[in-house]
Amino acid sequence: MQRDGTRFGDPFPGLGLRRELMQLLDRFGPEAAPDTAGQVFPAVNLYETAEGYELRAELPGLRVEDLEVAVERDQVTLRGQREIAYDESASLHRRERPRGRFARSVRLPVLLDPDKAEAVYENGVL
Repeated sequence: MQRDGTRFGDPFPGLGLRRELMQLLDRFGPEAAPDTAGQVFPAVNLYETAEGYELRAELPGLRVEDLEVAVERDQVTLRGQREIAYDESASLHRRERPRGRFARSVRLPVLLDPDKAEAVYENGVL
């Protein structure tokens, strides 16, 4: 407020609204609060090498049986199910590790030959 009692304009509109929204959602418990908002799972990097393209995806804690990789035309799609166990009687305060079914598609700038595609899963990285 200025000395005469008038208010300055909010120099960062929207920040206060986001904070208020998060506080409101927190009242309904951690399952309602979007701790994972804005996150994409799995995180991927795409490289072009002399041999072709390499897509690396971080999938910690998943078993290879829980993953499906599909190669079609110019797109690679990763699908699976991620379960994260925790003590149900515990009070959950923050949830940033997404769980449940997921699907992530990445387009490449070329058409792909599915017969030449290879997948290796090691130490949580595909």
